[in-house]
Amino acid sequence: MENDEIELLAMQRLRNNKGKLNDKNVDCFVNGYNTCQLALFEIDNIIDILEYHREKCDNVKVLIDDSIHYGDLRRGYTQEEYTRIKRAQRISSAIRNFIDTLKDVRDEQDN
Repeated sequence: MENDEIELLAMQRLRNNKGKLNDKNVDCFVNGYNTCQLALFEIDNIIDILEYHREKCDNVKVLIDDSIHYGDLRRGYTQEEYTRIKRAQRISSAIRNFIDTLKDVRDEQDN
């Protein structure tokens, strides 16, 4: 997208927010949009983003465990907590596999 198209998108997003539409807001939106787009063109940037989300998934169990230990050491996981942990573990594993694939692709490009 060209900057003019991104500015139109920003104005559409901010149109109904009275008092929030000004040049600074639109310029900030354009810069953020362009930065996000650039991040998706570099494999290393994609890997960094995925690593961040993988770490968040890995922390789900830790956060739940901390909550249990703070509240009551005697109780186990609720069904909801157990489901959240299992889902986070599956997503983390999938992200890890995707990162490995991206690293292989990056290494093939470098050779």
